[in-house]
Amino acid sequence: MGNTITRAASGETAENAAPKDSQSQAKGQKSNLRKFLYVILLSLRLEQIQSFFVFIKYIWGDLRMDKRRAVVSVVGKDQVGIIAGVTKILADNQVNVLDISQTILQDFFTMMMVVDVSGIENLDSLQKQFNELGEKVGQKINIQREEIFQSMHRI
Repeated sequence: MGNTITRAASGETAENAAPKDSQSQAKGQKSNLRKFLYVILLSLRLEQIQSFFVFIKYIWGDLRMDKRRAVVSVVGKDQVGIIAGVTKILADNQVNVLDISQTILQDFFTMMMVVDVSGIENLDSLQKQFNELGEKVGQKINIQREEIFQSMHRI
């Protein structure tokens, strides 16, 4: 990769630097792609870089399209056992956590999770369990299919 960037910095074009045989050409194309991605990353701010990597993961199939995903949101007064309670319900229902983010702002706990609900037809049962847990621990816990969540929170 460094060699490709050095060539590009010296003004050598991709055609001049391209190897001759097909195996070498494939390596040259990968190098050009790496150079392209490197240049893009250098021009982005941190939040843009994070979005860019999510986009790249989506293109390369790490975020598989065959999964049905949902968003779990938890908001309320901070206390011990919130994450344990929510993840226990998910585990008991064979729901895999794909991504999780949580924070505490002063005394308020907030958590967002993206979960795989491919094996669940109806989210009503999960929502009922979350409502029961939420009443016990003083939290508001919601689960929504990803498409609904995105359409509700579109800018």
